[in-house]
Parts: sequence; structure tokens; C-alpha cells
Amino acid sequence: GTTTFLDFVIADITRSNYVSGQNLNIFIFIPNCHIGLNEATLSIQSPVWNDFVQTLFGNNLGPDGVFVENSGLYCSSNVGMDCQYPNWQSNSSKITINITDMGTPSESSPPGSTSNYYYSYGNTVKGFFNGPLYFRTSSSYTPNGNQVINMNTPIQFSMEFEAYRTN
Repeated sequence: GTTTFLDFVIADITRSNYVSGQNLNIFIFIPNCHIGLNEATLSIQSPVWNDFVQTLFGNNLGPDGVFVENSGLYCSSNVGMDCQYPNWQSNSSKITINITDMGTPSESSPPGSTSNYYYSYGNTVKGFFNGPLYFRTSSSYTPNGNQVINMNTPIQFSMEFEAYRTN
């Protein structure tokens, strides 16, 4: 019933999944997390990611690697009289994550307890996403000046995770 926040960091250069000498941070926010499909906000922060998307798309993409989960045309401002497409801002960085196990909460000794402090991890939250993310290919303007962004360049993105609950 609350927002779930997941933070994944690749920071250990001895790991086989270390990316080109750079750290990689992936943040996922899932409001009202539950078993099944959940709309989540995905943020990837890394010089490697920025270089990757700029190499693929150049300045067409914009500085922050904005993507959508469903290809198509999007308006850059509020949908109005001359723009029948959805607003890109309310669709950008959103993905549908499938949560397969909510896990169990971790426990710690309560404040004021006479026992030694302990922390016991519960079972992990499990989930995955597998599908394309679509990036900007081009844009144009309507007669009234609304920008229409064509988001139809796919990159396949796949992730599977297990994370301990801290609540």
C-alpha cells in the first residue's frame, strides 16, 4: 500500500557485471506495489548510460535519455485543440514491472529491548521487466506551435531483481 523504492548500484570493479569502468545507478519507484503488473518510474544515472544513448541518437535524443514504454507520437505540452496525442511528460520514464513475490519484512530488535541488537532479513521482493524502451527519433510542430515527438526508436531492456525489504 506504500511506494516501493528500489536502488540498484554496480560499483564494485571486481564484479563481472561492472560496466566499462563506470558506476551505474538504476532507481525504480513503484507506487502502491503489489503482486502482478505495476506502473513504475525508471531512472538510469551513469556516464556510461549517457554516453550510450548519445552515441546511438546524438542530439536528437536530448540530454537526459528520455524514453517511453509504448512507441508512437507524443505532445510536448498539454493535449490541446491541435494535438490529439498523449503528453510525453506523463508517459516518460514509465515501465510496467511484474512483481512476482512481495517478500517478507526484515526485523530488528525494538528500541529499549534488553537483548543485543539484531537485524534479520526477511524474504526478498522479486520482479522483472523485459521489453523495448522507445526513444525520440524526430519531432515536428503543429500549426499552433505544439511540439509532436516521434518516440519510435527501440532499445531492448531486460532486468530481473531480488531485493530485501527494509520495512
